[in-house]
Amino acid sequence: MRLFDTLLRVLRRHASVDKSLNWGRDVVRDVADTLILDDSAVIVDIGAGLGYDLSIFQERHPKCTYHAIDFREDHRSYLEKKRIVFHAANIETDSLPLASSSVDVIIINQVLEHCKELFWILHEVSRVLRVGGHMFVGVPNLASLHNRLLLCLGHQPTCITVGSAHIRGFTRAGLESFMQTCAPHLYATTMIAGSNFYPFPPKIARTLSSWFPNGSVSIFLTFRKNNEYGEQFLLATNTLESNFLDGR
Repeated sequence: MRLFDTLLRVLRRHASVDKSLNWGRDVVRDVADTLILDDSAVIVDIGAGLGYDLSIFQERHPKCTYHAIDFREDHRSYLEKKRIVFHAANIETDSLPLASSSVDVIIINQVLEHCKELFWILHEVSRVLRVGGHMFVGVPNLASLHNRLLLCLGHQPTCITVGSAHIRGFTRAGLESFMQTCAPHLYATTMIAGSNFYPFPPKIARTLSSWFPNGSVSIFLTFRKNNEYGEQFLLATNTLESNFLDGR
């Protein structure tokens, strides 16, 4: 029992970890390097913050058009100086201010865990993303090694603590199952990666997350849209015993 208590203290303290790795900037760089994009491509970051992920894409694809969607109006001037079109919106209640089938890449990094209206968000993403386009998703990993250990000891996982802003927990299998259950054959997974590995320091964490992405602190998936969208994510709410936004 003493060993378990010691392990728990280490996991909680995270004294040697670099939490900035949770955002997966190295993974974003790999995705930006891998995707083949025309100069006319449109790239959108949902929950963009100050546009760090968009800046990574801009370095590699400088002629593309970039849009940031965020509720923070005070981010507008900063992003516009970086040649990023800013849209103030609440992604849980508003339609995305973009035309249907007009977007080539959508980034949703460390956002979905904050949202109840997952079906509405994926509906809007699927509406604006063109066939052949890609959606890059990053979420905290409920099945990370340290969260599994915490649960075994009867403690709350760090990615969904009761008093935090996170209201959803995701695993790789859970997210992929959600996509295929709601909209079969609409998307195919083209990339899976992890970033950070508690309670290890950065060098070891990078190695472990590359070897064991399913045990990483954050999990990242790229989905390719293969077919036209038919409002499947909205239709999926019909059988749920809860009030989800359906746009009607």
